[in-house]
Amino acid sequence: MRKVLFFLLLALLAAPVFARAVSAEELDFTYRLNFNTGFHYDRWNVLSVTVQNRQGQDWQGTVAVEYNGAYEAEIFAAAGLDTTVLFFLPPGSLQDYFQQPYLSSSSPIRIKLINSGGSTVKAKTAVAVPAETGYYIGVFSSRPEHFGRLANLADGAVVVPLENSHLEHELCLESFAVIIISDLETLRLKREQSGRLAAWVERGGLLVIGGGRGWQKNIADLPDGLLPFKPDGTALSGGLQPVGGDFSFSDSGGDYLFSTGTVRGGVLLAAAEHPLLVGGRHGRGTVLYSTLNLEDPPFHNAHNFEAFWGYLLYANLEHLAAAPRASAQWYFSEIIRFLAFGNINVGLLSPGKVLLGLLLYIFLIGPVNYFVLKRLQRWEWAWFTIPALALLFTAATYFVAAVSRTSELTNYQVNVIEIYHEHKAVVQSYTAVFVPRRKDLLLTYPLQHLAAGPGVTVTAGAPPGTTTLKLANPPLWSLRRAYGKSGAELAGALRAAVDLTRKQPEVLLVNHTGFDLIDSYVRLGVNWYGTGELKSGAQKSVPLTQAGYVDLSGVLQRYAAKGAGQYYPHFGLEELFDYSAGLTLLGFSDSPAFFAPEGAASVVLNILIASTDTAVFNLAPAFDLPEGWLIPKVIARNDAAAKEPFHPSGQDRYFSGTGHVDLVYNLPPGIDYSRGAFKLNFGGGYHENSIVITAYNHAAGAWTAVGEVHPRAPQVLHLSNLPDLVREDRLLIRIAYNGELTFAPGRLLSIEGGGLK
Repeated sequence: MRKVLFFLLLALLAAPVFARAVSAEELDFTYRLNFNTGFHYDRWNVLSVTVQNRQGQDWQGTVAVEYNGAYEAEIFAAAGLDTTVLFFLPPGSLQDYFQQPYLSSSSPIRIKLINSGGSTVKAKTAVAVPAETGYYIGVFSSRPEHFGRLANLADGAVVVPLENSHLEHELCLESFAVIIISDLETLRLKREQSGRLAAWVERGGLLVIGGGRGWQKNIADLPDGLLPFKPDGTALSGGLQPVGGDFSFSDSGGDYLFSTGTVRGGVLLAAAEHPLLVGGRHGRGTVLYSTLNLEDPPFHNAHNFEAFWGYLLYANLEHLAAAPRASAQWYFSEIIRFLAFGNINVGLLSPGKVLLGLLLYIFLIGPVNYFVLKRLQRWEWAWFTIPALALLFTAATYFVAAVSRTSELTNYQVNVIEIYHEHKAVVQSYTAVFVPRRKDLLLTYPLQHLAAGPGVTVTAGAPPGTTTLKLANPPLWSLRRAYGKSGAELAGALRAAVDLTRKQPEVLLVNHTGFDLIDSYVRLGVNWYGTGELKSGAQKSVPLTQAGYVDLSGVLQRYAAKGAGQYYPHFGLEELFDYSAGLTLLGFSDSPAFFAPEGAASVVLNILIASTDTAVFNLAPAFDLPEGWLIPKVIARNDAAAKEPFHPSGQDRYFSGTGHVDLVYNLPPGIDYSRGAFKLNFGGGYHENSIVITAYNHAAGAWTAVGEVHPRAPQVLHLSNLPDLVREDRLLIRIAYNGELTFAPGRLLSIEGGGLK
């Protein structure tokens, strides 16, 4: 009887375990990293985890992901249904900021399902295999395979079918250089999704919209302000060949269905009766509207497809190079460390006082202790006095260290605020929490997406759109680092314009951002000029008299305590921005905090960056633009050394192997290209073999020869037929190399004896 009762009790105890085991077999998950194209080192990665619940009951638990830091999301999986949750894993380059050891290309991503009791139900490991693609071309279409040939026209591109859900999160769009909207059966964008698409364009994206058949569906949910062409119907026309000879269509007989309507932007291609392609700029991005349906004739013909898209992509090469790049994140780790520990009262911990304290300790524990005990004839007390003195000096050292640090929970923050359109900005927030005492911490940040280093768990916060960092018993006096990225709106614009009509160039600065700039700098060409303080609401003109460099010492001195010394770490601020063709304004502010958790004090350094194109160049009727003033975009998708450009395009660039480099110049508007000498100056750099220079001839629709430059032979090449080489003030130069190539793109092009129209 006892044996029967024993086995019954054992069965009752084992039943829940067995039931959970059965449930675990019926509960599974799958995962997908990005678009099954690998892990991106230099930008955010989208990890989707789909929980498949085949149980007869609902399941509630947590999906946990470990990669660099830890990420958790609560999930409710209804019985018999699949439920998907998204995680945004940070760029691999952030390992330097988080001060982690190097992660290899095969570093694991661990994914777990955890039930409400805290037990792991399922666990799988993904491998972060590096992605080979440089960027994505996203296609909204019922037949996305129609655009597969685009990968042959754009080096490093992968064509990806898009769905409405991809517009749910702005970080999903970060990897796309081009998005195409074509022949949709259904595209129903919510207002928030439409706004994210518009913001993506303004940050530098290229949006291509098809017309013709289905023109109403393609624009139904798009912001009206994005459209460079406002269609109102369709018409048949046999006039298809582009006017001007940029390229020609084959098999162009018969009538074709065009969109009719109002041109709002610039006509880039036109047939005899209708515009073919209309474009408009929005912030740093471009929207193109094709009046022809992108999947109907004449594009069913491979020659026509490649001719049209080849022209379109070559004319917008700078957008293909606009994907985020990996910067040296350890700079920000050093700045954060300085903000946190650079204000220590070193007067209490100066080398002289430390030495004096040690000598006093040696004197007390040695001669003084000896003579006192000898006088008292209590040698056995040494067992007590020596440990007591050691404890006393340990406590005193701890006290001195404690008072030299803040006892308040403090959020140290460096915000890189890149203004891309009027008062709209992208903010990268490098933040670290100083831990003054050992206990669990829960901090909520007003950011939707955060990444964290070891010892920190990231979860969705409340209210929606916030993120919570959980620190489990963090080490005393440590910095727990996190990183976030988000869009933001400033109170107003930060602008810079340059007047080149005077003997000495002047720059006009206007600041309406709400930030008082404690220091600022302007870059014209490859040179930097100090422009000083600039209060919010103020404007001033500054002569650009003497070029210099960006000096952070004066800015960081504000964060150092008296007597903290003059040592400052080295910062490569040129990594923060691309060397655009126009002006770059760089400003520093010590308040306010952009993203700060509740219950913590904040120490903030804001770095504002506003870049403009050459439209802000006020040229004289007759002018010269010397070497170093015109900066191109550098595009070398087929060269491994150029995919992660650690040097801005204004400085020397190094390439090796066999390939070509494309330089895209955006020239100041209003130039008369029939006047003046346009020169390519190969006076510096190095190339072990001859390099061949070509320019894209829009009239011929092909690359045409400019000249050949031989090794160790400084040479100046003259560009001819400029009216055929320039479209929309854009000039494309290609350098083909075999072997090693080093040159400074920012010192290549100059103009002598130029004039305005």
